[in-house]
Amino acid sequence: MGTSRWLVAAAGIAVTVGGGPIAVASDDEVVLGTTVPLTGAHKRSGTDTHNRYELAIRRINERGGFDVDGKRYCLTACYYGDNSHPLKAQELIGRLIYEDGVKFIFGPYHSVQNRAVLATVKRNRVPMVDALDCAEAG
Repeated sequence: MGTSRWLVAAAGIAVTVGGGPIAVASDDEVVLGTTVPLTGAHKRSGTDTHNRYELAIRRINERGGFDVDGKRYCLTACYYGDNSHPLKAQELIGRLIYEDGVKFIFGPYHSVQNRAVLATVKRNRVPMVDALDCAEAG
């Protein structure tokens, strides 16, 4: 499955099983949040992951977004750089959830960061799609 179709499927699933109101920047925009290593040991892969997400989001939005129960939504993303540090990723995922109100998370690029944020994501019942799966599928 191509990255953009995968992202639509993941976003649609997350929106429909999210268990609460859809977090939106506006009435028709769903905000996805993530941390990516834009510096540090995983900078190259983090930058690639960021670019893949942006490409997929752009393609989805160019096609009119996606439909949930007859309502169309476009996507936008909020990124924070985690410097390839698991504790930084954990802190920033908390910021996305608690301060930014993001209801859908893309896991950080590296599995170490993903493990670090998992407790926060689970505790807050926020759907998270693992970024590694997306990068490998692309």
